[in-house]
Amino acid sequence: MRYVELSSPREARLALTRPPLTALVDDDEAIREAVIDLLESVGLHCISFESAEQYLVDPRRTDVRCLILDVNLPGMSGLELHRRLVEAHDGTPVLFLTSVDDPPVRERAMQLGARTFFSKPVDSALLLSGIQDCLMGGC
Repeated sequence: MRYVELSSPREARLALTRPPLTALVDDDEAIREAVIDLLESVGLHCISFESAEQYLVDPRRTDVRCLILDVNLPGMSGLELHRRLVEAHDGTPVLFLTSVDDPPVRERAMQLGARTFFSKPVDSALLLSGIQDCLMGGC
C-alpha cells in the first residue's frame, strides 16, 4: 500500500475529486472548444470561461487542479487574474496558453509562478504533458 502525504485540507479534498478538474479561461470560443475536446479525449474534465471575472465567481473553482490562462482577456487580464490568485494563496498551478509571445509578458507570468507559458498554436502533446504534470503534482 502506498501512502501519500497531503500538505493541506484542500489538497486532501482534491485528491478525492474524480476526475481531476482543469479550468480554461480564454475569450476565443474556438480555442475553448478545441482544448475541452482535447482534454476530454484523454479522459480529463475541463470547464471553461470567457473571462477572468466569470472564473472568479464560479463555485467550482475551488476544485480546479490546473488553470490554463490566456494573457489577453476582456476586462481583467490573465496576468492580473494570476496575480490575484497568488496574493490570495490559491495554490492552483497555472499554465499560460496565449498568442502573446512577448518576452516581458512571459517573464512576468513566470515571476508570478506560472508553471509554463505556451504560445498558440501549441502542440497537443506538449499541452497535455504540462497539464498532466500539474494534475499529478509534478508542477
